[in-house]
Amino acid sequence: NERKKKEERRRRRRRRRRRRRRRRRRRRRRRRRSYIEHRVDRENEKRKKMKGRKKRTDNNEEEEEEEEEEEEEEEEGEEEEEEEDTLKIKVFGNKN
Repeated sequence: NERKKKEERRRRRRRRRRRRRRRRRRRRRRRRRSYIEHRVDRENEKRKKMKGRKKRTDNNEEEEEEEEEEEEEEEEGEEEEEEEDTLKIKVFGNKN
């Protein structure tokens, strides 16, 4: 009987830990996504403001477009790294 009780407690603890881990991961993912979305929104706002101003030389606009493309690539890289991290956690379990 005692053995059964102990095993049941272990199972409950494991379930709780798993649930906590899942919740934490979900929260982290949501936060990161929302953070990235905010950055994209800010960039879009900047573009709208620039359109409202007088037209600049083509040279300046090309430089801005290149910078924006680089920033978008960096953001995509961050998202991919995040997905790789979550996959590692799933495969190897919690290292702590």
